[in-house]
Order: sequence, then C-alpha cells, then structure tokens
Amino acid sequence: LSGVTSVREAVTESISPQASANHILNYEITDASKLEFLCVTVILANDLSTDNNERCITLDKPYFLYDPYPNPASDLMNISWIADSTDPLSITMIDALGNQVMTTSLSSQQGLNSVKMLTDGLADGIYVMFLKYGSYKEIKRISIEH
Repeated sequence: LSGVTSVREAVTESISPQASANHILNYEITDASKLEFLCVTVILANDLSTDNNERCITLDKPYFLYDPYPNPASDLMNISWIADSTDPLSITMIDALGNQVMTTSLSSQQGLNSVKMLTDGLADGIYVMFLKYGSYKEIKRISIEH
C-alpha cells in the first residue's frame, strides 16, 4: 500500500491455470489520504511462470513513479512506474552543465512497469532526470558514480 505498509493474507482455494479468482482481504485502511497505489502479488507453490503474478493500480493520479535506484548508479539504474494506460514514459537526462545527454521513451502497459536503464555511457556526476507520462511531469536528481 503506497510502499508504506503491506498486508499479507494466505488464500487456500485452488486456482486453475488461466483462471481468475476473487478474494476480499479482511483489512481496513484507516488513513486513505496517504494511499497513492495498490499492488497485489500472488505467490503460488510450483508456479512455472511468475511473470504475471503482480498487478498494481494507481489511486489518485494516472501514474506513480518510484524513485529510480540505485542512486548513485554505476552501470544500470532501475526505473519502475505504475501506469493506468499504455502512454509512454519519456525520460530526458540533463548534466550539470545543462547539456541534454540522453533521451528515451519507454513503452508502458497498464499496471506495474520496470526497466533497467544503462548508465555506463554517462560520465560521473549529478544529473537531472525529467520524466513525462501523458501530461504529468516529474523531476528526479540522479548521481552517477562508476
């Protein structure tokens, strides 16, 4: 729940492959004002394909962007976001001198998205990362140390 708390509950009903199941958690959210997103992860015994075992939704805006990590980064940086549509996430990196050193557009799917962005081509230093999803924009400060 917005990275602040987690709820764990065991469900013992059987779920057949390609089937859906609904389960109501016995949990009350007392302060919903801090709730930005909700993710559900299903862990199944003997699961051969865990690629689709996590689903996330945003609650107060059409996306949620996790802080990129690690920060500082050396060769790779993980970027994760929750999207309500297939709009792309655009990323522009600006160095300390104001030069645009990288621009990329990442495709989105509804729900949780994650990519590993190569940073090995960037020089050591502080960068400003401009992120744009639809009409929403965010700025993150990133440090690169090889």
